[in-house]
Amino acid sequence: MKITDFISITELARLTGKSRPTLYKYLADYESGRIGDIPLLLLNLFRLIEGGCARSEVYRYCEENFGERRPPADEDEQILKLLRAHRGKIDLEKLKKFLEENP
Repeated sequence: MKITDFISITELARLTGKSRPTLYKYLADYESGRIGDIPLLLLNLFRLIEGGCARSEVYRYCEENFGERRPPADEDEQILKLLRAHRGKIDLEKLKKFLEENP
């Protein structure tokens, strides 16, 4: 199975923080067996996908190894609505401190 049959380049770019051209190059190298220049984290991701994992495993791997993903826009909007609804009850200084301590 080709990796791009499982997940799109655009989605991989979003999850890994790599550009699409970079991913195309690494995928071409991977598919032709030239793995020497592929960063180990990406190589392991390609192997995980090729091994027939679940999509949730790909997301978890990327989150653990490539940093935090931004929540979808609708999730951002839900958070903003919640903050607006409770703005009088929220101590913004405590919230700010909490967010700084828990990235």
